[in-house]
Amino acid sequence: MKKVKEFLLSIILPRKMYRHHSMKVIYSVFVFILSAFLLLFSINLSTKRFMKDMIGSVNFEENDYKVVNEIQLPKYRIAKSNSGGYYLDVEEVGEDGKADNFKGVFEILFEDSKNNQLKLNIVFDESCDLFGDDPAKSVDKDLFDLKGYMTQTREDKTTYLLYIFTKKSFYYLYDLGQEKDSSGKWVDNANTRYGSYEMDNNGAYKYYLPTDVSEVMDENGPILNQYGNYDTSLWTTETTKDAKTIIDGKEFSAQRRIKDDMRYAIYNGEYVYGNIDIDKINAESDAVNFGKNKDIKYVLTNHVELMAEVDANIQKSMYSFFVVIINIVFPLVWVFITWLLSRKFVMNKFKEYYAICSITYITTSILGFILGFFIKFDTLMFILLIIELIYYIFVTFRINTDPNLLNPKDEERKDDSNDNNKPEVEQPAITFKKIKSDDAYHVE
Repeated sequence: MKKVKEFLLSIILPRKMYRHHSMKVIYSVFVFILSAFLLLFSINLSTKRFMKDMIGSVNFEENDYKVVNEIQLPKYRIAKSNSGGYYLDVEEVGEDGKADNFKGVFEILFEDSKNNQLKLNIVFDESCDLFGDDPAKSVDKDLFDLKGYMTQTREDKTTYLLYIFTKKSFYYLYDLGQEKDSSGKWVDNANTRYGSYEMDNNGAYKYYLPTDVSEVMDENGPILNQYGNYDTSLWTTETTKDAKTIIDGKEFSAQRRIKDDMRYAIYNGEYVYGNIDIDKINAESDAVNFGKNKDIKYVLTNHVELMAEVDANIQKSMYSFFVVIINIVFPLVWVFITWLLSRKFVMNKFKEYYAICSITYITTSILGFILGFFIKFDTLMFILLIIELIYYIFVTFRINTDPNLLNPKDEERKDDSNDNNKPEVEQPAITFKKIKSDDAYHVE
């Protein structure tokens, strides 16, 4: 028990860590790798939960939403092509009679006992292939005006959900890409703010005004989008944020413009079919499928689970890379620098500093393992990076300034000191001379 206690103290207390200073390099490498796996274990377990929290969604367990309008949605599945890819296969045919050209827009309205509403829009465009020859192509504007949808005037007590199913992927947008700030005002959420709008080379939003009356009026009157607002996608004069203009007696303010490519317009909301557990979508019972399952709330809830799984799998690969950098590469840099600056102290060999650094990573990785269940990866890595560096510097400083190690008394430390490098002094030979009796000798 005492040995176990001493060992545990030797991986926590700086001066007791010195017992590991002569550890072989291969063992140190093993410790670094083990620490990385320990850290990744908790991160991988908790990543899906963090990804789910980042996906805007409605908690139907806390709301008593009921469907107001019953709509029959088309049946569909995710099929596998002969080339190995996955694509949307809607059973119904398009208006042109083609089996692979179904298009449709459906709106389902929910309402709860407090008169809160949830508007769910589901768009199918079976022929829209954003991975094809024209990556900037979006869903047909005449079918569904995405830009108009995202910039529409919000209704009070209303939440918005949008699903767009295209040939090779589906897109998800929560609440028009907006969120409430601390003052209760609706603002762009992080995804919309960083990816959905056109920007200039300096990262600033582009603003547009109508050039002339032809961009706001035609023979039928004002040119409006599907949501009753002026179609700002037609405006061509690039200007500044606060600019205004008057056309035909009406004042217009500068507006931002949603990007043409839907893959960027719905930023971080793209889910490629090949990355999804399609068995859950194609299942006959309890399918996560709007066409097969009449329990829309079940489908919506489990769609979020599917998306969280995809996001988590992508993030895990990225996280593994960063953990390797932080746990394998960074220590080499720190050790090399401290060795150059401190090799005239108690520890004078590179492998000594490397060994001690590996021991410090045991403690910090255990800490990271615990925190990984509660803190998101990017925040956790920043915290650990600072702690690991400070802890390692503190430990090496304590060892190198330990008076007991600077003035060694034990034979083990003497063997490790630079005194071994001094030329050996020839010792005088000891001879024995017999005196008086057979068992008595005189030493000279």
